[in-house]
Amino acid sequence: MTVLSTYNEFSGRHWDTGTICNVLAYQGIAAPHTGQPFSEALLLGISGGITAMYLVFEYQGFEPQVTLGTRYPFEPMERIWERLRLNPDVRETTSETRAVDNLRAALAADRPAIVWADLCSMPYNTLNMFDENFWVIMPLVVYGYDEGIDIVSLADRAQVPLHASTAQLATARGRTQKNQYKLVTLAPLAAPTAETVAQAVRAGIRDGVALFLDGPPKGPPRNFGQAALQTWADMLTDTKSVKRWSNVFATGSELYAGLTAAYGSIESWETGGAASRSQYADFLDEARVLLDLPALSDIAQQFRQSAQQWRDLAAALLPASVPPLHVTRTLLTHKDRLFGERGAQALDEIRQVDERLDQIRGEVAQQFPLSAAEVATLREELRERVLAIRATEQAAMEALRVTQAITEG
Repeated sequence: MTVLSTYNEFSGRHWDTGTICNVLAYQGIAAPHTGQPFSEALLLGISGGITAMYLVFEYQGFEPQVTLGTRYPFEPMERIWERLRLNPDVRETTSETRAVDNLRAALAADRPAIVWADLCSMPYNTLNMFDENFWVIMPLVVYGYDEGIDIVSLADRAQVPLHASTAQLATARGRTQKNQYKLVTLAPLAAPTAETVAQAVRAGIRDGVALFLDGPPKGPPRNFGQAALQTWADMLTDTKSVKRWSNVFATGSELYAGLTAAYGSIESWETGGAASRSQYADFLDEARVLLDLPALSDIAQQFRQSAQQWRDLAAALLPASVPPLHVTRTLLTHKDRLFGERGAQALDEIRQVDERLDQIRGEVAQQFPLSAAEVATLREELRERVLAIRATEQAAMEALRVTQAITEG
């Protein structure tokens, strides 16, 4: 039995930033400007902050899916621990036995272990992916491994402890060969200094601005940053592209899938709501203190404006004027709250929500609650909202670039 008996850190919400936030808090590593544990907002900014991504996936035999990325996607965790000099100890193996040994050793050294696992294989989730060939690999924190009673203790988004059996964790960790039972512990030689954190903040801002305004280090430029928002706006009303919404998400279950997936990308998937824009504004407020840059206050306000625009866009995707869509929005919000507050203790209620959502999905597949003309009007409204967000965030990012140049000049 190896359990960190004093572990009580569950405030982190997002997989990338939340896991590190929880580990640093347990290890007593404080932010130099506050003397308190690092905030998840600060870690978000250091990781590269926010962006926009627009991706559409079509698989034969399944409903099309749209993914709206909202956070910097290129090795965000690595950026955090490298920039803060957290001295990560990375262990990878193809052996399940060695993976368990690595986990035991980490816990025996009083280090919570960050491991990568398939969410679909964990017993506290109700993810219903397409089939057994799909998975969702994300990091989570292991703080207990008791083979005697066959319980693994975990921190994973919920504000309460979660548990799995040793076999369930092994299956989830070994779900893909590429994952190689990866495990990371953080063992900084000293707490990050104010200068180290300031440099990390500057680097994070630089990454976020470059991705949003200039394009990605890899991947199609039209799918990232301001270009991604323009792409999405264009596809909402385009009449020729095979990727246009009137073709891919025409009506029925396809349109319902597109609307709900877009909503989830903005308000769920542990963004903190509003596509993580409110959290990024909080980061800029901290950065203002760390960098002694008063101009960041105004830019933070610009991102709070865009946060409200994202909330309004999410509401427009599942509008209150269309009862089945409004009920869907209410259920999705309730489901997130149940898991966040109660974790696996809310599983029965979460499954009831899932059943109701499946029922609505079947109903709208048979008869979508909007006419073709009303769907076209909805797409026009969504386009205008997306373009308004693009304008607000382009102005904010350009102002951030100017401010960044001043501090680095």
